[in-house]
Amino acid sequence: MEGRPHRRLAGSTYSRDEAAIATAAALFTFLLATKISLLLWHLFIKGSRPLADIPRDGVLYLAGWDLLLCLGVAIVCYVLHLIEPRGRGWHIAGTLLRGAFCAAIIVFSVASFQVARIYGEPLDIELLRSADNVMVLRESIWAYLGPMPALLLLYGFVGVPLLARFIAKRLARRERLRMRWQLWGSVAIVCLAFAAMQKVRLARIDTFGVKDNAILFFIKEYSPPYRPIDAPQMISRLETQLDPARRIAGSPKSAIVASGKLQRDFPLSAASAENLNVILIQMESTGALHVDEKSAPNITALEQGGLSFKRHVTTATQTRPASIGLYYSDYMPDLGTTPQLVYGKPMPQPALAEVLKSAGYHTGVFHSGFLDYVELRFLFQDKGMDVLLGAREMMQAGAPLAYSAGVREEQTVSEMCDWIRKNKSEKFFAAYLTEFPHHPYVSMENESEKPFPDDTWLNRYQNSLHYTDRAVGQLISFLKSEGLMDKTLIVI
Repeated sequence: MEGRPHRRLAGSTYSRDEAAIATAAALFTFLLATKISLLLWHLFIKGSRPLADIPRDGVLYLAGWDLLLCLGVAIVCYVLHLIEPRGRGWHIAGTLLRGAFCAAIIVFSVASFQVARIYGEPLDIELLRSADNVMVLRESIWAYLGPMPALLLLYGFVGVPLLARFIAKRLARRERLRMRWQLWGSVAIVCLAFAAMQKVRLARIDTFGVKDNAILFFIKEYSPPYRPIDAPQMISRLETQLDPARRIAGSPKSAIVASGKLQRDFPLSAASAENLNVILIQMESTGALHVDEKSAPNITALEQGGLSFKRHVTTATQTRPASIGLYYSDYMPDLGTTPQLVYGKPMPQPALAEVLKSAGYHTGVFHSGFLDYVELRFLFQDKGMDVLLGAREMMQAGAPLAYSAGVREEQTVSEMCDWIRKNKSEKFFAAYLTEFPHHPYVSMENESEKPFPDDTWLNRYQNSLHYTDRAVGQLISFLKSEGLMDKTLIVI
């Protein structure tokens, strides 16, 4: 044998190097099994084709990031072996530490596998922060727990350790790999080469999470939590960076219309809305382009009998800034923080609910999702709303979780109708915030009720919209049965 052989581990026939690399190799088989399971689930259960856009040789590089992670795992395990003190007690402690390290990767990978099935991409920090509380994340994962993730966990906890010992012994018998630089060099070249090819060949190709590695994706997508900012100081600093000619003097003017006002695209009614109830339906992820008689018959029927604004756009396409625009007539740009950290409690601007409450209205907000998501609760708390009811409150009262993001739409409408029934003798303002048809475009309707086949993302979206529209129809039917339809202004 050339060179210096590895030092054997106590009570074993293989070296630290062989043990570390064998552990990483066994873990790679688990990661590969997870990836294959996700691919098969997409193909045969969900009916999607995650590999449709990759080049012909792309399949060879799908595990590039997994190999890169396993190279890191091998290095960490080797270092843990290296710093482990002598003695059997320390050896057991070191084995437990390395086992816990690998077990954490296995558990996180299976949890991320569950998330990828729901959202089409692995678990990231923003999804963790968006969860209302740990219960929501737990309920979401348990809702999708089945034979596939259970088998993956079983293989990870039982199969990986057994396979690692087998691989380590096989490596120890191969005389040509006894040189440390040969062993590590071969592993590093293969792992780095495949990772580089995945980066080059599969860049900007969406594979519904199949090409990603859960751990590396989480690290790559990590961003620090929001911090409070001093808004006046920031504005002052930004203005000093502007050319003096571009600094705003006085109130900002419209950049679109010289007069500062858009011409009305509908005739102004002479009727008074003074004694009308108000229901504001905030449709999640709904573009007018997809609202028609097939996907949203109830909303379309309302449109045909009411005013339809064709020349108006939203202030923003994300939930938080768009909601600020709706309920505060204000615009919040992306400041790299949140309204709660900017303003404190409560927000200083007058809210729509405060104006209506001062006019004698009972007020309430009803959301099929979680009000603590993107701080929606902060927008309504102590700002004129008598009732704040979201998915968390309904779940605490026994309502089932529809999927990870919230409860069923008909559950929310039912709660809102009960509240309206109690307050129908007086004026009321109800804000109904839907959770559907948010991505991943889930529909709670039966297959026979869906107007579109679930074979494309667009059709899945339209089916989810149709399901939400049915909940709007449920609300309209209730208003008619209670004699409230002609007394209520409905804004969508």
